Amino acid sequence: MLSENIPLDKIIKEKFYKLLNFLTVSVFVVAALVYLIPNINQTIQVGQIDNDQRFYCDAGKVKYPCQAIKMLEGKTGNIFNTYEWGGYLIWKLPKMKVFVDGRMPAWKDDFGRYPYAVFLAILQT
Repeated sequence: MLSENIPLDKIIKEKFYKLLNFLTVSVFVVAALVYLIPNINQTIQVGQIDNDQRFYCDAGKVKYPCQAIKMLEGKTGNIFNTYEWGGYLIWKLPKMKVFVDGRMPAWKDDFGRYPYAVFLAILQT
């Protein structure tokens, strides 16, 4: 009786779309695993290197001012720094005030200017 009220083509379409959704999700999950599994070891190794201070001073993509950090530790004041060093300096010298860091492109000052744009204008002067 129930099958008499529901058209057969509607049942087939519903089953087809459920199967299609299942296959789409399955393909996505398999593709993600194929990509991620070979990179897990590399991610773990990078995490171990990040805890090593030499990574920031010598082996990293951006060389940070490690010798300057040693000289400035415990001091207060302002630092005119490069954009790339801002977050590192905030981390290592929390009492110092940096000029620019990676969060600043989203901020605006009282005149509607972005601090990063001001930093670039100073460098280009």
